[in-house]
Amino acid sequence: MQETKKKETFKILIVAGLIVFLSSAIGVLANISLVNRIINSECITPTTSPREASQIDLAEAKKKFDGGEALFIDARCPDEYNQGHIKGAISLPPDKLELECPLAIVQLPRESEIITYCEGGTDCQLSTDLAKKLIVLGYLNVNDFFGGWPAWESAGYPIDPEN
Repeated sequence: MQETKKKETFKILIVAGLIVFLSSAIGVLANISLVNRIINSECITPTTSPREASQIDLAEAKKKFDGGEALFIDARCPDEYNQGHIKGAISLPPDKLELECPLAIVQLPRESEIITYCEGGTDCQLSTDLAKKLIVLGYLNVNDFFGGWPAWESAGYPIDPEN
């Protein structure tokens, strides 16, 4: 009887191991391009680029927002982002880009239009720093929204309010 329990336990362990293996294999196959970029360290391999991010104003940022093809990236700290941000923007402080490579960035084609922003004006350099880092990582179409969150919010443009 104990021998039968051992055999059943062994079968269960074999089946569980197969399930884990197959799940891993399916996950890798489903995300092969992402895995290749991580293996090749594309996210953290800097390129040499003398190019600076273009600065855009409120009108240009709104035009690109309305076109729906630009990804807005909030460079402020997560607490500020959670208090409100441009609708659809993702949070990515510059120091987070150095520590990890967020999935949203890894999956983003290098030709994608990206608009970084922070508190705006000359008081906040976070979006400029982030834009420079994205360019070094090989992103080709990076803009820095100079007016930032205060200009967007005071204009009454679409936002995601406090979480």
